[in-house]
Amino acid sequence: PRARNLGVAAARGQILGLMDQDCIVDPGWAQGMVQAHRQHPEVGAVAGGIRPANPGKLLGLANFLIEFREFNHVRPQELTNHWITCNVTLKRELWDRFGPFPEDLWPGDDVIVAQAAAAAGEKTLFVPELSLAHVNRSSLRALLPHARTLGWGSAQVRRRLPTAPKEWMVRSPLSVLAPGSCTN
Repeated sequence: PRARNLGVAAARGQILGLMDQDCIVDPGWAQGMVQAHRQHPEVGAVAGGIRPANPGKLLGLANFLIEFREFNHVRPQELTNHWITCNVTLKRELWDRFGPFPEDLWPGDDVIVAQAAAAAGEKTLFVPELSLAHVNRSSLRALLPHARTLGWGSAQVRRRLPTAPKEWMVRSPLSVLAPGSCTN
C-alpha cells in the first residue's frame, strides 16, 4: 500500500492506473481503460478482467480460480461495486475522496478503499476485455504461506469493515487454506 500511495502521489493524470507487480499488461490496456472511462462517465472506477499467466500449472490455475474468480476475464461486462488493485483504473476524484490505502494492512488495503467508495454509491464498470495476465503461485510451498497471508488480511478487513461482503471462506471453514478471501 505504501508503494501504491507513493505512486498515486507522484501521478499527474486524472485517471490512475493500478496493477500488481506480478501481472503482465497487454498492449493497449491503458488506452482501453481511458476509453471505458470516457464512455461511462458515471463510474468512478473501471476494473479489467484477470486471466492466468500460467494456466498449464494445475495448482497455479486453482490459485487463480479461487483468488480472482470475481474478476475472471470470461465474465460478462457489468456494473459492480467492487474492485481490487490487481487491475483497475480510478478517477482522481474517487481517490481524493476515499484514498489513501491504509499502510498498516496488506493484503486487503484495496478492499478498504473500494468498500468505502461503494458505501458512498460509487460504481465500478467491470470490462473483461481489458484483462491482464496474473502470474499465480504454482507450488504448494509458495501457495500455503500466501493463503495464510490472504486469510489474515481477510480477517483484518472484516474487523475494520463489518459490512464487507461475506465470502465463501466464512461458509466453508476448510477454505482458510485457500487464497483469495481478502481480495474478493
